[in-house]
Amino acid sequence: LLLVRVTHIGLCDHSPQSAMVAVREVLTEGLNYSIGEWFQPDFIHPFMNISVTVVPDSLKPIPPQWVNDVELDEFGAEMGDVMGEGPVLAWSAEERKQRLLMALRRLDLTEETLTTKKINVMSRADLAYEKKRVKQELKKYDTDWRKQFRVLPNHAQKEVMRPLYIYYRRLKHQLAQAEQGARASGGQAEQDSDDDA
Repeated sequence: LLLVRVTHIGLCDHSPQSAMVAVREVLTEGLNYSIGEWFQPDFIHPFMNISVTVVPDSLKPIPPQWVNDVELDEFGAEMGDVMGEGPVLAWSAEERKQRLLMALRRLDLTEETLTTKKINVMSRADLAYEKKRVKQELKKYDTDWRKQFRVLPNHAQKEVMRPLYIYYRRLKHQLAQAEQGARASGGQAEQDSDDDA
């Protein structure tokens, strides 16, 4: 591109060799000027004035969490990047789906039973226990994600767990209703005992 430009501008004769020489001279002069300025004794840059203090590891070791923040293998690849394709930053859609299915298996549920299970006939204790189990599975997904990628999953990355979140919300709502009913009937029982006295 530069060769064509220089020949068309007419800075040299029309032979490609002389154009190449002209371009090489222009580039060399420009680079010499720029690089030469960087290495001149009077060159000033904020990084040149940083004060550095070396402290032996035996005196003050680096905390392990700083060392382990980015684990590199022997080739310098991050987090399983064996072929130099960049670090893996999320589970595949298939792996996320598998994690939902594993959570459902641990809960002894299926995707269908999440919507058809009759939670309105469950006792308060059963509702509370089921809610706790589901919450643990939702937290496990977040914890496993954080362990692998060092950040919590965002909304889109949790989307696959939506059926479990909806089920959790249903349990929470049903438990709140059951507790509200128990308080109302407890208040009614107190009122009845006051009336008897």
